[in-house]
Amino acid sequence: MPFSVAELLMNVCAELENSMPESILLPLSLPWSHANTTRKTQKWPVKTVLNVLINQLNRITQSQVLKA
Repeated sequence: MPFSVAELLMNVCAELENSMPESILLPLSLPWSHANTTRKTQKWPVKTVLNVLINQLNRITQSQVLKA
C-alpha cells in the first residue's frame, strides 16, 4: 500500500507538538532552524513517538481501506 513518508512524518510531528501539520522547503530549512530554536530541541520518550507513529499508520491504513 503506497503512502507518502513525508506526509506521515509531518503528521507525526504535528501530533507530537499539538499543532497543525506544516512542511518546510529544503532551501528554507536552515533559516527555519535558526528561527525555531526551541522547537528543534524538543524531545519525547521513544514510546510516545512510536505510539504516535503507529496511530498515524493506522489512520493511513483505514483511509486506504475505505477508498477501496
